Amino acid sequence: MEIRYASSGEVALAYVVTGSAADLPLIFVPGIVSNLALEDTLPTLAHFYEQVARFSRLVRWDRRGTGLSDQTADPLPLADQARDLEAIRAAVGFERFALVAHSHGTALAARYAAQNPDRVSHLVLICPIVAGARDPSDPGSGPNFDWERVIESTHDFARYTTGLVALGAPQLDPGVRARAANLLKASTSPRGMRQLVQQIRELDLGALLPAIRVPVLVIHPAGDRLIDVAHGRCAASWIPGARYLELDGDCHIFYLDPATTAQVVAALEEFLTGAVRHSADRVMTTVLFTDIVDSTAGQQRIGDAAWRDLRKSFETNSQRIVEQFGGRVVQFTGDGVMASFPAASQALRAARALAADALGLGVAIRAGVHAGEAYTVEGQLFGTCVTVSARVASHAGPGELFTTETVQDLVAGAGFAFRDAGTFELKGLGSRRLLSVSA
Repeated sequence: MEIRYASSGEVALAYVVTGSAADLPLIFVPGIVSNLALEDTLPTLAHFYEQVARFSRLVRWDRRGTGLSDQTADPLPLADQARDLEAIRAAVGFERFALVAHSHGTALAARYAAQNPDRVSHLVLICPIVAGARDPSDPGSGPNFDWERVIESTHDFARYTTGLVALGAPQLDPGVRARAANLLKASTSPRGMRQLVQQIRELDLGALLPAIRVPVLVIHPAGDRLIDVAHGRCAASWIPGARYLELDGDCHIFYLDPATTAQVVAALEEFLTGAVRHSADRVMTTVLFTDIVDSTAGQQRIGDAAWRDLRKSFETNSQRIVEQFGGRVVQFTGDGVMASFPAASQALRAARALAADALGLGVAIRAGVHAGEAYTVEGQLFGTCVTVSARVASHAGPGELFTTETVQDLVAGAGFAFRDAGTFELKGLGSRRLLSVSA
């Protein structure tokens, strides 16, 4: 990897170019900070870049004041930041390119795309921030953070970076979060971070986003604790014709979580190239989701230690039962399981066995099954089929198994009894008629 430099006025900007797909030039705008020399210390981040470079000519760079770029340079006001991106574009010689940005970097990317529609072929905003000091869905609201306290907390920079990563990747291994915090410390100074946080507080893209006239994809995790999902939803609704993908997780720093990273990479490749050829394989599968009903109340009732033992038994038994019926556990979801099966009948029979086993442990589960095409990436499954299965399960009651008409057609003549459960609104997917499997 050769680190090069572009000049934006008197400021030197570090960048690298990887990938050989010249037909898809792509510039990635990082989040609040980055450091090209140290990103290999986070294997999941390095893997993200490697995957994107498989289908693009990828340019990464450290913005002024961060990483290997001039750290003595103060961050530019948003109105002027596009000139740094233009300096990178000119240095690499891209005439027209895809622009992908994360978090703090999305404001810069959005402004550049609005000002240069002839340069930007596609725009992708991952975890965008559209109104730093208020709830973007409520124009009359006040500040949504105690910004003065947040800015003041940067003086204790070690504690600040640890807390920032904990919010941005709450479910991950503490060792991974510690390495990510060290990367933040190595990428900017406490003073630099204060200036960047102040920029976020002042952001308001309400007038800018409707002016974007290029194809746009917005991606945001539903459970993001750092930047609320309302920002992603508003960005998608304010940009004409934007596509929106809402992930089920809570990882704002998406590249720290392998499962979230795989989803993002597959979505990028499909949006930018029209197909998923390099980052995922398409498979026909039947997906089963289960979820323990009222798990929080159950944990409070029996205590933390007993609940840990129960969950261990639940997961061990679920693994055995899924494999017994010819499937595989894709992942445990905290209080449930996601599994895939070659045949729909196997998934339905496994779901009934899982429900009976759960009752033996003293808990009830809800279950949902759907069949269709999905993406598979390093053992994980993604795509609409997976999302439908999860949404179907969410509408089932204790001990119930819900499925779709697709599955009913696939198992016709296999001895299953179905009854109409009603028409339900599946979040982000529209309404569907669901069926209860009763035998």
